[in-house]
Amino acid sequence: TQSTWGKESRSPMTSHSLATLVDELTQTLQEDGISNIQDNLKIREILLAFDPARDPDWKQYMYVDDSIGYTRNLIACGPGYDLILLVWNPGKKSPIHDHPNSNCWLRVVQGNVTETRYELVDGASPRVVGSTTLPAGTCAYINDSMGLHAVSNESDELGISLHLYAPLHRTCHIFDEREGAMVSRNASFHTVFGERVGSL
Repeated sequence: TQSTWGKESRSPMTSHSLATLVDELTQTLQEDGISNIQDNLKIREILLAFDPARDPDWKQYMYVDDSIGYTRNLIACGPGYDLILLVWNPGKKSPIHDHPNSNCWLRVVQGNVTETRYELVDGASPRVVGSTTLPAGTCAYINDSMGLHAVSNESDELGISLHLYAPLHRTCHIFDEREGAMVSRNASFHTVFGERVGSL
């Protein structure tokens, strides 16, 4: 099965390239199986081996919109996974959310992003259980057995992160502060393979 992703890489294929990152993720997920990948160390190694300073091709997927908190930009989709580039405006954050039947790896590409984790107790608002600021070049992992999380950029510069979801999911639950409850939301992308689009 081939992965589907945006424009062809203009840089040489090296262990640090975006093209090789996509190829190695596709191969690993095929060989190891989507159902057996919780916090797969090979996936961490692949994400951490990507060197954005040596391969600028990722920048063609970088879409900035100052009018919103962050953008979600689909780089690749393969056998049961999505690879997304998120661009975080300064001082902005995501809602508290889950990852239904999926695994999420977060690899910081530029700047710092902060991951805050929560536990959900029936009949109560999500409770903070920890918060970590992740600098460029680091990787974090979460699934629903570990709780919920929110991601934020608490700096005064752009933050950029790669997110791998496997199995892929196009719906999730977010905590709606007005309703005081978790509500279902469809995933959306601001760009797909480098082209501006609406919701998927």
